[in-house]
Amino acid sequence: MADDTAPPIVATRATTHEAKRHFEAGGAVLVSEYGHEPTQTVHPDTTTHDRTRTTWDALAAMVKEWRNRYPNQRFYIVPGTVIPARLEYLRDQLRAECISMSELHELQTLAPFIDPGDVELLEPAGVPEFPEDAPEEHRLTAATLALLVDALARDEDWSADTLDRLAEVLTVNGYAEARDGQFASTGRAEREAGIAPIR
Repeated sequence: MADDTAPPIVATRATTHEAKRHFEAGGAVLVSEYGHEPTQTVHPDTTTHDRTRTTWDALAAMVKEWRNRYPNQRFYIVPGTVIPARLEYLRDQLRAECISMSELHELQTLAPFIDPGDVELLEPAGVPEFPEDAPEEHRLTAATLALLVDALARDEDWSADTLDRLAEVLTVNGYAEARDGQFASTGRAEREAGIAPIR
């Protein structure tokens, strides 16, 4: 959720050249019809433009197209970035179940800026758990680790039986040889000798 106590972000009026340089460097700009004002306050729902959503040429063409209707429109440079605040705004929209299709599309374009562990935003942004071009070995490793974690979660004592199960998972998924039996034989030997489970 956005921090309502954070100081407002203030964008500063700039020349077209300054705005383009800021934009091309990865910063955000806004265009306001109130170009006579030296600054503009940027809110999470303020429309800003950056390289994740448009190109400079497209933005400049749009500004030129509207020049006759809004002769005072000017560029403003947004300090830092408003992307984190915008993501929180979109999160609030998702939670309230009132996000629009255009906002959902915007969330998808902001996917590279979403924290990798933020499933709440990644899922509606359409980010797959693994990229389609991820090596099969990565998928296999992830699946194997998931099974290992599941096995450990089911046996809090990490007993010899658990080691046998881990060995089985590793063998089935190609991470251990069936004949090496390093984990499984240790578990069986412990049980036969009456030794306490390994923890």
